[in-house]
Amino acid sequence: MAILIVLLVSAAALHLAAYRRPELTVRAGAVALALALLSVVLQVIEWTTLGFGPASGGYASVYVGWTAFYAVFTLFCAYWIETQVATAWRRNHHGVRATPAEVLTDSAVLSAGLKACSFFWTFYVCNGVVLFVLLYLL
Repeated sequence: MAILIVLLVSAAALHLAAYRRPELTVRAGAVALALALLSVVLQVIEWTTLGFGPASGGYASVYVGWTAFYAVFTLFCAYWIETQVATAWRRNHHGVRATPAEVLTDSAVLSAGLKACSFFWTFYVCNGVVLFVLLYLL
């Protein structure tokens, strides 16, 4: 349950970075990234304390398989969050360049990328919450 709370707070932080407070983009994005990585660490800790494994039955195999799948894709999402935060940080520290090579730091492109990342991350986290309830609580 702690993993779900960490992920929900991470999604809220990234939403804040993308939509609400542009001046907090880098800080809130970094918090979202740290919380996403924390959720993976918490999942690994949980695996080490389980009293069962994937060969212990149907429920156990679904649990281990689903959480492994979710953790791996969380790492891919964390990479996307990191690229968005790094681009925003670079834009804040180096400003806008005039060369075509620096088009990725254009504020409209940066904002669109961050909003897309935030939308997907929120969708991914909410999907995880719904599937957790369906698979393990009902």
